[in-house]
Amino acid sequence: MSTATVLESLLGDPFDDGLLPFAQTVSDEERSRLRGEAGDALRATGLVASLLLPRSVGGSCETMRAAVAEGRALFRRDPASGLELVTAPLALHATAVDASDPVAAEAFGVLLSGGGAAATLAESRQPPRVRGGLLRGRTPLLVAPETAASWYIPSVGHDGAELLAICPAQESLVLDPPTGTVGLRGTRFATATALDAPVLALPHGPQGRERARAVLAAMAIATLDTSLRLAVRYAAGRELYGGTVLDIPHARGLIAEVHTDLLIADALADSALEAMDAGEPDAAKESAVVALVPRLLTDAMRSLSVLFGSTFYARVAPYAVFETLLRDVDALALAGLGRHPSDTSVATLAAVEVHSDDGALGPAREALGMEGRTGGGEVASALEAATILAWDACDRRHASGEAAASSTWLEAASIRLRRRLRGHGAVLSDAMIEGAITDVVASADQQRSMTFDRVPVFG
Repeated sequence: MSTATVLESLLGDPFDDGLLPFAQTVSDEERSRLRGEAGDALRATGLVASLLLPRSVGGSCETMRAAVAEGRALFRRDPASGLELVTAPLALHATAVDASDPVAAEAFGVLLSGGGAAATLAESRQPPRVRGGLLRGRTPLLVAPETAASWYIPSVGHDGAELLAICPAQESLVLDPPTGTVGLRGTRFATATALDAPVLALPHGPQGRERARAVLAAMAIATLDTSLRLAVRYAAGRELYGGTVLDIPHARGLIAEVHTDLLIADALADSALEAMDAGEPDAAKESAVVALVPRLLTDAMRSLSVLFGSTFYARVAPYAVFETLLRDVDALALAGLGRHPSDTSVATLAAVEVHSDDGALGPAREALGMEGRTGGGEVASALEAATILAWDACDRRHASGEAAASSTWLEAASIRLRRRLRGHGAVLSDAMIEGAITDVVASADQQRSMTFDRVPVFG
């Protein structure tokens, strides 16, 4: 069995006296949960920035799988806090510059010493421009912690090259008031205008951002993990019609569908992380994660809201946090994880769709009933390609022999992916539903994650 990660142990039980308690999240959504004890403890360890930055720059990141495992502890409790802590390190990680670059070394040093930075992983339609070391223009919407010592601003150079402009002093920017949001209200979002602000710059290509978004999506899966845990706890304890909600066939089917989609997302994300750790990043897998995982997460969260019924609207303790988590998952689009594929995802996956009629992905097309199919437009092709890669990732996970990746689950994953492609299709069989219910109940009872890693959670 896996052991708890360092952050999981540090953060403790969010239902009780942990550092990021659900009760605090519900009672004061507008306030960053990192202003007090939790922020002090996390910054004192230096762990979050360190685990996301490579050893070559002074960090401790050995594998992206390990980094995601640690980061999931944050997103399992509070996506707003997670986003505040990981966005800047991921934005720097995406630059992929040599550690000897003095600009990079200074930027890495700020984060590793506990200093915060404003950043985003989203694509910018009209980025500001850098000329002669000066930045001019309006910034995109950034995750901008109040403790930010620098702003990392996506921009373009005089030759059109994409850059990450590092503005070390807020005094060089005309700051707008923080932007209000529906979800992630504990995260401070802001924009600013640069009027010839002195900046340093690093190369910042779209594929690096796509890779960083894939890592963020892999962490965000943990928010659905928590939500499914809450749903099982609610359904097992809510009495109805002489039994419990968990006894109702429709509720069991809904939970099984969410469980299946959670593991599809996890298999796809892990496949991309595996390629990164092997030193052979796979642009198609990364783009598939960015294109498909946010859709799986938001659809699953909305399905669970139906299960909670009136409890969802009334925000009854201890389930009130689910409504916050649902809005937070929807709002991840503000940081670059939206239900609509990014331009980079579309371009990368459209090529995969064209070339996937034969070769390694042929079995996936056959399993999904896509022989001879072509997409209806670039976005449709991109989503079809993401679905093909998701099934392939599920098949590889099944081949690993893990209990959760049984042949029954793989068949369920195929059904769910076919339904996503066509908008209709077969439903999960009784055997698939019962297998899923057994798995989620056991994971909840044993206080282990419902993702494939099965790490101990919540103390």
